[in-house]
Amino acid sequence: MVNKKIIKKKKRVIKHKQPKIKSKQKNSKIKKVGKKTLPKEKIQEQYADLDELLLSKSLSSNKNIDMYSGTLSSLIFNMTLSLQKLSYNHGYTTGKLIFEKYSKIDKLLTFIELGGLENIYYYPYGNTEIIKSRSKQAKENYGVKLHNFEAGAIAGYFSGFFDKVVSISEEKCVFEGADECIFKASFKTQEQQNDIIKEPHLALQNAIISSKTPIQNNCYQTLSLLPLMSSEKILEELSKLFYVSGLGLSKSKTPIKLSDGIERIANFIGAELIKLEVKEKRKKYIFIKYNHYNSIRSYVLLTSNIFLGFATGILKKEVNVSININKDNSYILRVNI
Repeated sequence: MVNKKIIKKKKRVIKHKQPKIKSKQKNSKIKKVGKKTLPKEKIQEQYADLDELLLSKSLSSNKNIDMYSGTLSSLIFNMTLSLQKLSYNHGYTTGKLIFEKYSKIDKLLTFIELGGLENIYYYPYGNTEIIKSRSKQAKENYGVKLHNFEAGAIAGYFSGFFDKVVSISEEKCVFEGADECIFKASFKTQEQQNDIIKEPHLALQNAIISSKTPIQNNCYQTLSLLPLMSSEKILEELSKLFYVSGLGLSKSKTPIKLSDGIERIANFIGAELIKLEVKEKRKKYIFIKYNHYNSIRSYVLLTSNIFLGFATGILKKEVNVSININKDNSYILRVNI
């Protein structure tokens, strides 16, 4: 763990307190930076530009090194049927962009490898099975198919290739206990109707506990999560879920230390624990650094709720966080303990 100097800009600090889960009052909205909220059209335009940048950075990364588990975004987008559809549609847009910019199939295969798929076999002719992925790594069995974003990306690419709508369904998935993931193609329009995760807070807890190594490819993860960033309503609901998941993690049957839990959460969301329990004027702080590509304010606020829930449960007292801007324009999350 490397200590780094942090440069704060006092005028750009966001205070964020733990949500009151059982409160009968109106749900508190995520706080904004500045006096006015950007119009919806401006937000969509901002993320459209970010889409292309993150795609480019993902495809130019070293796939043998810059891998990530693919679990965070997959779990989030399988909590409701509407989120499944949102993820598939965003993948579809991304896949079409891959075809328009690069054309070659190897770019699509490289891209979905960054989502955690391995040993990919592509079948250009024959039956409707179009892509298989055999995984050597042991995967957590969630009992559901999780690759909606990747299915959408495959569909978008081949829709561009054939110049007509192609639908892709994941017939088998390693996350439901299968030995391989199998994607099938159809020229008929079909709705994604996979099963959803029944206890998402427990699924998140288990995923965090099993996250032992840092997530490397944050560009892919951030790109897959972009549909959430422009919807305040979704962010509010997920913020509660993340807080409850962090709280549950603190009460795990196997005791978890504050430092170990914070580091595991940071690894899971694609951040880095840089300082633990820094003392300043009788106060203690924990500093977590987000990298340049996942330093999106709404993403930082969303994931901060896992830290809030976990630290509150471990310390058994009110905890709050604030966000600071680092000298390289990345975000620093300060947990006030």
